[in-house]
Amino acid sequence: MVKSYEKIYHWTRDGKESIWQTLKRMPQEPNYQQEKQGEAIGFGADGSKFYTVSEGVFAPIYAYKTH
Repeated sequence: MVKSYEKIYHWTRDGKESIWQTLKRMPQEPNYQQEKQGEAIGFGADGSKFYTVSEGVFAPIYAYKTH
């Protein structure tokens, strides 16, 4: 997953391919509500969700399903 201020891009990687082979494919663009200053993204432990957060004190953490 790669996050810009406006969008999120997600590639599903086959464990046998290199990262460069993965990134040559078109990414999926999961639903994402743009944040004021969205800074970070990460996956949940089981991979079923991803989380985003903006910078700043007491910024909310948003959860999204990966599929």
